[in-house]
Amino acid sequence: LWPLPVAPQLGVCALIHRHVEQLACQAQPDLSYMRSQWLFALSAVLPRPLPPDTCAAYRTLVRTCTALRRGLGAPSDPQLPRVNILLAIAGGYFGQDEQLAGIAAAMGRELP
Repeated sequence: LWPLPVAPQLGVCALIHRHVEQLACQAQPDLSYMRSQWLFALSAVLPRPLPPDTCAAYRTLVRTCTALRRGLGAPSDPQLPRVNILLAIAGGYFGQDEQLAGIAAAMGRELP
């Protein structure tokens, strides 16, 4: 994948904001398969470093996914893998969670 030109990148950022806001505003957050697929795909085309407002959206996603993960009933819950992957993407790869970003850096897996 290659970095997007500025105009399409702004559209991707706007879609990320929309999906994160809709997820975070739910009284009982539920990470559907389709929403997680959207967030995976949108994250795949964003170059680093992220614009500040997109960093804020990913921090919100980390907080929402952390709360969602805490509330999951069983390890067999179908949302768990999706939540874990989004935490790894937003927190580790995009560096919006200090602990996850530190682990990624310590393992030598931090990407340019």
